[in-house]
Amino acid sequence: MSKVYAALGAVALGAGLLYFRDAPALTFAHEVLHPVEVAVSADVYDTARRNYISLESNTAVIPSKKDDAIVLLPYTFSATSIIAKDVDSGALLYEKNAYEEHSLASITKLMSALVLLERDIDWDSEAVVSPDNIIDNHMYAGDTYTMNDLWHAALIGSSNKAIVSMIDATGWTREQFVTRMNQRALEFGMSDTYFAGPTGLDEDNVGTASDVALLLHEALLYDKIRSTLMIPNYELYAAERNKRHRINNTNWLLLKWVPNDLQLVGGKTGYIVKSGYNFALEATNSEGKAIDVVVLGTRSNDARFSEARDVANWVFSSYSWER
Repeated sequence: MSKVYAALGAVALGAGLLYFRDAPALTFAHEVLHPVEVAVSADVYDTARRNYISLESNTAVIPSKKDDAIVLLPYTFSATSIIAKDVDSGALLYEKNAYEEHSLASITKLMSALVLLERDIDWDSEAVVSPDNIIDNHMYAGDTYTMNDLWHAALIGSSNKAIVSMIDATGWTREQFVTRMNQRALEFGMSDTYFAGPTGLDEDNVGTASDVALLLHEALLYDKIRSTLMIPNYELYAAERNKRHRINNTNWLLLKWVPNDLQLVGGKTGYIVKSGYNFALEATNSEGKAIDVVVLGTRSNDARFSEARDVANWVFSSYSWER
C-alpha cells in the first residue's frame, strides 16, 4: 500500500479527524474512491468520543526506557508483525516489521463499527439477518434481532452476518460503506491500509501493525465501541427458532482463558487463513499509563494472546513515564 500518493497521505494526515465530504476522488493502488454523501449525526460523530490528550498540547509524557531493561529480540515471537505504542504521546515502544503489509481479517470490524456510528442508529429497531453465504457461528439468515443485538454480536463474537445485516439496515449500499471505510482510514493517517469488505473475510483487506494501532486508538475513543469490547459474553434470542445462543468474547485475555494480569481497555481479534492469528489491544498499568499493542500473523490462537500479553508486560516493566 505504499503506492498511495505521498501528497495524498500528507493531506490526510493534516486533515486529522476532519470529515472531508467535499474532497476530490481518492486514488488507491486498488481502485478509485469517490466521496460518499453520508448523513452524519453530530451527536454521535462528535461527542461519542471520550476525551484524550492531544499530542499538540505538549502535556503527554514520553516514556523513557529504563537502563536495566532487557532486550526483547524479534525471534522471541511467532507474530509476523508487532507494534507497541504509548497512547498519550504516540511514542513507539517496540516494533517488529510494524510497517509491512498484512491481511487484517476481523480487526476490520473496528473500522466498520466506526463507520456505523456515523449513522444515527435506532438501537431498538429490528433488522433481519442477511442471506449472505458467509462464515458465521452465531446467527442464521432470516432471524430477526435488534440493531443493538447485531452490534454486540459483531464486536463480541465477531459475527460476519451481524456486520453486513447492520449495513443493509442503515440504507447504505455495501459499496458506499466500504468507500467510506477507506476514506476514514486516510483521515486517521492509515495510508498503508485498504479495505475491500466490511467483515474481514476478504484477503484484500490489508494494512500494517502501525496502521492498526491508529485504528484501535480511534475506535476506543468511542464509549459504544470500548464498552462493548469489554463485555465477556452476550446472549442472543432468535424468536423465529425460539432459541437462545450465548456468544463468548473472542478476546481470551478478557476471559482469562489465557492467564494474565493486564488491566484491559479493549481488544479485537482477527483470523483468516491468509492473515494467521491477529490481535490488537489496549491495556493500562497500575499508574493508569495506557499502551496499544498489535500482533499480526501469530501461529496459533493462543499465541496471539500470550504474545500480546508478553509484549505489554515487557513494555510496562521496561519503560518509565516519569517527567
